[in-house]
Amino acid sequence: MDGKVAIENHSKQWALEFKQEEIKIRNVLGEKLIQIEHIGSTAIENLGSKPIYSHFELNE
Repeated sequence: MDGKVAIENHSKQWALEFKQEEIKIRNVLGEKLIQIEHIGSTAIENLGSKPIYSHFELNE
């Protein structure tokens, strides 16, 4: 990595990729996971962003 961060145009693919990660997290944590949310700039449509996903988990 060269230390540079690129801002990209919003991609609908980001929401799909987050859903795939959510499924993996739910499979690992099971019923201990109360809630998970896609947060940060990649979660906001039409907003340029670093293509790095952020999420918030509420666990038991």
